[in-house]
Amino acid sequence: MRQLMKKFIKDERGVSAIEYAILAALIVGAVTVGAVTMGGNVQKLFTAGNAQVNNAVTKAPKTN
Repeated sequence: MRQLMKKFIKDERGVSAIEYAILAALIVGAVTVGAVTMGGNVQKLFTAGNAQVNNAVTKAPKTN
């Protein structure tokens, strides 16, 4: 049994697939946390920008 465990631990086949899966999961987690954290701030930024554009359009001189 002990030799089987040593052989299993030294076996490196498939390690890269597992590493890529873990890396992908960490990236997805980071993007999700960033989106949740920044979501409200991004919405406020677009709302403020929209208000400024609307204000500029209503104050712009009319041309024919």
